[in-house]
Amino acid sequence: MSSSFDEAGFHKARSLLLATSTLILTLWYFSVNLNAISILGNSIQFTENREHIWLVLALCNMYLLLRYAQQLPTHWYYPTKKMHSMFESTLKEMTAIIYHSRLSKVIADAQNTHLGNIVLLDKPSGHIPSQRTGIPTPKEEEKLYKIYFTLGSKYGPYDREKKSPTPITTPIIPTPPLIWLARLLSYLKASLITTWFTEYALPIFYAIGATAAIIIKWWELNHLMKYALKNAFNQTLISL
Repeated sequence: MSSSFDEAGFHKARSLLLATSTLILTLWYFSVNLNAISILGNSIQFTENREHIWLVLALCNMYLLLRYAQQLPTHWYYPTKKMHSMFESTLKEMTAIIYHSRLSKVIADAQNTHLGNIVLLDKPSGHIPSQRTGIPTPKEEEKLYKIYFTLGSKYGPYDREKKSPTPITTPIIPTPPLIWLARLLSYLKASLITTWFTEYALPIFYAIGATAAIIIKWWELNHLMKYALKNAFNQTLISL
């Protein structure tokens, strides 16, 4: 987190954005009549351009969203240590499942025996060396996420008299699609059990949704109004 990060300003901007977005969604959902408002007991009546009130609210919320984005800490979108730990754990588990046959073959080849006479123990332990800082680029991922599996095994029922083979360590480089799938699943899980999503990302999506709803409302009102005026004008011409 940057040393210039204003935590008080961030919390204030987030609270104002969430409050305004909630108010806008409430007005939109219940189709509140915005021809007049009351401020401290004084009623203010809108007499002109009332069809553009929703657009004004949308612009105000967009401004608050911009102010919130300006208050976000540097690299707020970087995953936390807990999120990255969950990602690596998910990646190791998925890689062990996808490459199970390959791991079994590694043990069989190392022990110079047939694959059918040796059994790979469940959940081989994987280790990813810590050689990175921050978020790696796609080109770096192939080297950074090389997983070293320690494989324990035992012989099948036909070779019970033999001793258990010595554990073997072998590296596997997951494919980019597997890395991205593991990242997606782990981040979805992390968004539910960590504060990263609700603290930084959720207000953005919430405000965008509220703004989009009232912009659509404004467009519908103006479109219907223009259609009604055009229809009335046509009816007048027909009557003449």
